[in-house]
Amino acid sequence: MPKACTLVLTLAYLLFACTTGFAQDAPQRLPIAPDTLPLPLTEWYGAYLRGQKVGFMSSSLSRQGSGQTATYRMEQQLQITVVSFGQKNALEVSSILEFGAAAPYPLVRASYVEKRGNQDRTI
Repeated sequence: MPKACTLVLTLAYLLFACTTGFAQDAPQRLPIAPDTLPLPLTEWYGAYLRGQKVGFMSSSLSRQGSGQTATYRMEQQLQITVVSFGQKNALEVSSILEFGAAAPYPLVRASYVEKRGNQDRTI
C-alpha cells in the first residue's frame, strides 16, 4: 500500500511540475497605427458547392471621415445561387459594421440585410 501511495503522489507531482511550465503570458494588444493599414482594402472570394461555383463573397475595409467623427467601416456581401429540386434559389446577404477610429475601437453602428427569394430581413 505505501508503494502505491508513493507512486500516485510521485505521478501527481510530476504532472503538476510539468504542466506549470506551459503557463502563458497575458495577451497583449498590439498598437495599430492608422498609416500602416492599406486602406481601402477589398477582398473577393468564390463560393463553391461540390466543386461548382455558386456565388461570391466580398469584404472591404475603409476609413470614413476624419478627426473625432472618423470610423472604420467593414462591408461584407455574399451572393449564392443554387438549384435544388429543379428550383433556383438565391441568397443575398450584406452587412455593414462601423467602428470608432480610436482604441478600443467600439462598435458604433451595424446593419444586416438578408434576401432569400421573396423574403427580406433587415436588422
